This record gives sequence, structure tokens and C-alpha cells, in this order.
Amino acid sequence: MDAKKVKEKLKELKRKMQDKKTQAKIKAEVEKLLKQGRERLEWLEAQMKDPKNHQKVRAEIAKAKAQLNELKTKYKEKEKKAVEYTKANPKKALMVAAAAGVLAGTLMGAFRKKR
Repeated sequence: MDAKKVKEKLKELKRKMQDKKTQAKIKAEVEKLLKQGRERLEWLEAQMKDPKNHQKVRAEIAKAKAQLNELKTKYKEKEKKAVEYTKANPKKALMVAAAAGVLAGTLMGAFRKKR
């Protein structure tokens, strides 16, 4: 677009904005959108204040805590078994640890070279 066309478009938009019908349409649309926004906020506030939703959240938190405790128990059992195995088979445990160290070092070296 050249400068003349831009100026003409701008003048046309100014004329439309000065038109009372256009202003009324824009005002009505803005008011409608603001009303919808207020209604959605009121709905959200009602949902947040609803005791049923608080109960649901509390139930989910309790469920998550129970799962976490179960996982902690399983972890402690596995850790205890690993310590017992290490005490019963120190040579094997040392070889496994050494192999894991070599593998970790090799992987770290391989990734460092690629950067």
C-alpha cells in the first residue's frame, strides 16, 4: 500500500468511528464481553468457595499422601535388601559398582565430546 491509500483508509476509519451506529455497536460488543467475563469470574469464585470442591481436593491430597507413604515403604524395603546383598556378597557388589562407575564415566565422556 502506498501512502495515499493508507491515508484514505485512515480517514475512512475515522469517519466510521464518528458514526453513532458504529459507536453503539462497538459499545454493545464491549459491554457484552465484559458481562461474560464477570459471569465467568463469578462462576469461578463460586466453584472455589464450594465445600464439595474442597472435599474433593482434600480427598485427592490424602490419596497422594497414601501413595507417597506406600512408595517410601517400598523404597526402604528395596534399600534394605540392597544393603543385605552388599553385606552378603561384597565382591559382587564391588564389581557391580565398578561396572556402573565405568559405564557412567563412559557415557559422560561420550556426551562431553559431542558438545
